[in-house]
Amino acid sequence: MLRVDPVSGDRTIVSDATTGRGPTFVSPASVAVEADGHLLVVDPELAAVVRVDPRSGDRVIVSGGSLGRGSGPPFSDPVSLALETDGQLLVVDALFQWVVRVHPSSGNRTLISK
Repeated sequence: MLRVDPVSGDRTIVSDATTGRGPTFVSPASVAVEADGHLLVVDPELAAVVRVDPRSGDRVIVSGGSLGRGSGPPFSDPVSLALETDGQLLVVDALFQWVVRVHPSSGNRTLISK
């Protein structure tokens, strides 16, 4: 995961296998920024939403993944996410063709559209 300076084009690693701790990204697909500056990333290969600390690069699964974090319908192919005004996440699962709401603390998933 890289940060790109829009003026110079310089790239800086934010998080990868050697920068930060936690589950290593396999195929990060979409990024959103929380109000506190943390990054949220969906990774279809991990079948999870991952929170990244932009300062340390540390990663923690918010919902889904092999840890089974959160309850509700499982992800199969999460490819996109957006933040609602209250901080909850909306995740699109391409395989199931679902939109799932994810609670940012518990990781619980609620199917809102299929």
